[in-house]
Amino acid sequence: MHFPSRGRIVPPPAFPDPRRALPAATIYARQSILMREVEKYKHRRVKSARAFGEIDHPPSWSPGFRALSVETVSHLVLQLEWRGSCLMGVIEILDTPAGRMLRDLYLQGKRLGVSSRSWATLDRRAGATFIGDDLDLIAFD
Repeated sequence: MHFPSRGRIVPPPAFPDPRRALPAATIYARQSILMREVEKYKHRRVKSARAFGEIDHPPSWSPGFRALSVETVSHLVLQLEWRGSCLMGVIEILDTPAGRMLRDLYLQGKRLGVSSRSWATLDRRAGATFIGDDLDLIAFD
């Protein structure tokens, strides 16, 4: 799909393959868990233009991990779609302090990544970490 930029910066799709983005030995109990959460996120956030992301993840132990901070919001997710097992997304870089920092890095040709921020029960066994069925997708940062 094509999104006219109307003066906005809309980089090409750049979301990673979720299987390659995970730390070694981290496994979704079922791939359908991630697919379910992406569909919920699209319905609840993307369609209503509330799919904001931050320039970086807050630490998982911080009180702000499960919510977005308006001080560090940098982009808005405009589209998410699966291409095979790869999740692709389109973002708009926002005119916020964090968005301007992101824009400047992008315009300088720096390679930037996108990753999902989520909360779930983790089950560590047999040298691997399994992500539980209670996965809650918070944002794409």
